[in-house]
Amino acid sequence: MYNESMPDKSYTETTINVRFSDTDMHGHVNNSNISTYFEIGRDTILRDKFELMSVENRSFVLVQYSVIFSREINFPGCVKIISKISRVGRSSVTIEQVLYQDDVICAKSDSTIVYFNTEIRRSEHLPDWMVTLLKGAISDTE
Repeated sequence: MYNESMPDKSYTETTINVRFSDTDMHGHVNNSNISTYFEIGRDTILRDKFELMSVENRSFVLVQYSVIFSREINFPGCVKIISKISRVGRSSVTIEQVLYQDDVICAKSDSTIVYFNTEIRRSEHLPDWMVTLLKGAISDTE
């Protein structure tokens, strides 16, 4: 998972304002909204850092997702998502994420996404240039 000593190129940081509508009847953020927060973090690393969401007729599809909840998240406030590429396969990418509120870890996530051809509706191998780009972001400190 996220390590404070990682070089800047290995992760992205996304800040999200917690909305009142994200909370449940117990006054904390509903777990389903935490999944949305992690999705925003994945989008940030793929779209903003690597500009990979604009490849014609290609997309990434979530195929595996796990979350470990360790602390409740409260309104008002904001959360910080740290996202990093942890593994690059032939057609898949694994992203590790950590969610913080007030500098305390509240949840961790591992997600696997596959490179998807939207015309033929099937996964396909990542192009060599993309593999090189993504593997270049994997931290050497692990």
